[in-house]
Parts: sequence; structure tokens; C-alpha cells
Amino acid sequence: MKRPLAVLSAAAVLLSGAVVLAPTAALADVPAPTDSATPAPTDSATPAPTRPVLPAPPALVPGPVIPKTTVRWVNGTLTVVYSSAGPFLQGTSDWTSELRIDGVLVDAPEIGGFRDRVVSVHRAAAAGPAHVEVTTESDIERGSYYDVYPTTWFTATVRQHVVKAKKGQVAASALLGKLRVGAETRGASYSAKRFPQRVDANRDGETTRTEVLKTESTKRATVHRDTVRSGRWRSPYDGRVVRSPKKVVVDHLVPLQEAWTSGAAGWSTKKRTAFANDLGYGPALVAISPQAHRAKGSKEPTAYLPSAASYRCAYVKDWIAVKSRWGLSVDAKERTALTTDLATYCANPFVAKPGKPNLTALVGKPKPKAKPAAHHVVTKPHGTDPQYGTCTELKRHPNHAPYVRGVDPEYAWYQDRDHDGIVCE
Repeated sequence: MKRPLAVLSAAAVLLSGAVVLAPTAALADVPAPTDSATPAPTDSATPAPTRPVLPAPPALVPGPVIPKTTVRWVNGTLTVVYSSAGPFLQGTSDWTSELRIDGVLVDAPEIGGFRDRVVSVHRAAAAGPAHVEVTTESDIERGSYYDVYPTTWFTATVRQHVVKAKKGQVAASALLGKLRVGAETRGASYSAKRFPQRVDANRDGETTRTEVLKTESTKRATVHRDTVRSGRWRSPYDGRVVRSPKKVVVDHLVPLQEAWTSGAAGWSTKKRTAFANDLGYGPALVAISPQAHRAKGSKEPTAYLPSAASYRCAYVKDWIAVKSRWGLSVDAKERTALTTDLATYCANPFVAKPGKPNLTALVGKPKPKAKPAAHHVVTKPHGTDPQYGTCTELKRHPNHAPYVRGVDPEYAWYQDRDHDGIVCE
């Protein structure tokens, strides 16, 4: 009894312009014609050589898993992300993956490991729905010849998905295309101490960590003297809810070590301080769970993506935007991974324009130096201001503070906590 090759089919799910492979069947046993069939006579007296009947296919070997394929047709660009090492058969000595669009071969990569392929083609909406098919041909050696088993493991028909940029947005792929590509350097000299943190740039008494926790708490956070006492945070990387402010980690979306090896090693201390306290671009600092922070560490997208699949697109686009904002480079593998991730996870290709950082606004102006103490107290022409007891109460009455030691007699009424010669600044 012979078994002909059965085709591995796949169900395609069309959603927001994206198609994801959902395997529905494996190779099946199908009865073949019986051996009693009479061969057709030949015209020659000498029988023509015949190729042996194709034997039954071996078991399917899907690589690590049967890979997912994503198809997106967004704003005139049709992108297919698929594995170049799709399902093949046991005993395969060589195999070839082929991508066809509307029956036309557009990609047939040389096999070089289990990796994703990203293929993009321009396609006008007038061309109509696109039919996409991915097949693998497994070559099994049979002595002096090879048996070739074709396996179709993905097929789908998609229509164009149109996304318009909102005001203040830019295509993440455009930002990625402008990033400098270069090898990472000077990793051994990295130290977190080179990036001063917890800056109070706007002099409101709240440092960077407090500002982030207040902004990202899903309920009103309570704060006392630059310490967040209560709130509720949902970590976008893994979806965990954190209720203790002490456990929340403020993550640099592009880690400090990654920044150091991508260009920050050559920055001034002021610029590194501004990067570490970048409240000027929302995605740069993210409140996350300690579990997500341990999983990410200092990894780049080649080694880490959030476990929450719904956040991966935002994460990848924000990574590109932050690197663009600060003029950081990407290495070749990182650029390839970002390109693949954009195509795989992003139905919406746009991200908020990152702009250029204002270092002074992010770091803050230096505190004014106290004037030298005079030999006598100078009295203001119109007398002293009312005494309010505390700086907090004083700040509710404009045009009074701050007071300078040796200049303003009101200085003696309030506490100079940082001993800089100025109170209630």
C-alpha cells in the first residue's frame, strides 16, 4: 500500500489587515491506487526506464514549532513575515521555502537556520485582494535521485488596511531608516553612576521617580515630601498590577547600559543626566513590575520583548523613537530585529514624534549661589514680608520667596534644609 503526499493546510485569520497562521491539519494517510493496476504499453521494443513510485512521506518535522506567518498590507506596502525554515520532513537533506504572491514567486531563500524572513513589496489598492502562499519543498535522498515533497503550510487572501498618521506622529520605519548602524563599543567602562538620576529639574520638590509614579498611577497617587505613599500601577510589559509604590521600578525603555554602548559614552555628564531623567518624552521612562524589570535587564529587542503581546508594537516603536531622539546608534542585528518586529506586531506604523531633548529643561538650571554675607542686615525699603510659618504656606502668596541669607531678614524665619543660603526656593 502506497501513501501519496498530503498537503499541510492552514487557516488564515484576517484581522485589521493582519493574517496569522493557525495550523489546522498535519500530514494524513490517504489510500493510494492498488498494485494490481496494469502499466500502459510502450511504443518501443525496449521498455523505457521508469522512476520509482514516490514512497510515503516520512513524519513531519516542523522545526522548533510550525512557525507563524504574518501578512500586513498597510498604506500601499504588503509585508510578509515568515520562517525560512518552515515545516520539513524527517530525512530531509535539503529544503527550500518559497513565497508567492498572486502565484508569482517573490522569495526563495537559501536555508540558513531557523529565522524569520521579512519581505515587503509595494502594491496599489487597485490591484485587488492579494493571495499569499508559503510552501516548503523537502528533498529526500533516494540513492541516485531525490524525492521532492512540496508542503503548503500557509495561504491567505488579504486586503489593504489604510492607517492615517495623527497630528504629531511619524512612521517608526522612517525613524529607523535614519539611525546610524554601528557596532556597540566601550561596554566594559559602563557604570550606572555615570547617569545621575532622581533630578528635580523644575524645582517643585519632586524628583524624576516621583513624577513618573504620579503620572502613571491609574488612580490618584498620594505624595509626601518626594515620596509616593500610595497608588496603583499596571505594568505594560507584563500586565501585572502593582499596588506598593516601593515595588514599582521606573524603567529606562532604552537601558542605560544600551545607551552607553550606543553613543552615550561620548556624552557630557549633563547630557547623560538629561537622558536618565527624560520626562520630556513620555515613553522614555516606564513604571513596570519588578518581575518585568528582572526579565528585561539591559537586553535589546534581539533578546527581549514584553511578555504582553499587545504591548510589543508600542515597545518596538518607542525603542526606535527614543534612540532617534537621542541620536543613539543600532547594531546590525538590532536593526534587523526591529524591522522584523515592526512588520510582525504593528498594524499601526506611526509613533509620536520624539523631537530633540532640551537638556536644560531636563536637568534644571543650577541653583543661584548665595551672595556673600554682609556685615549688617539690609532692610527692604518697604519693610519685611508677612511671616507665614512654613515655606509651603508662604508659596501660596506670590512675589515673596525665596529669601537669601544676609540679604533678606525673612531668611531667619524659615528652615534652610540644604544649607545653600536660600530658603523657600
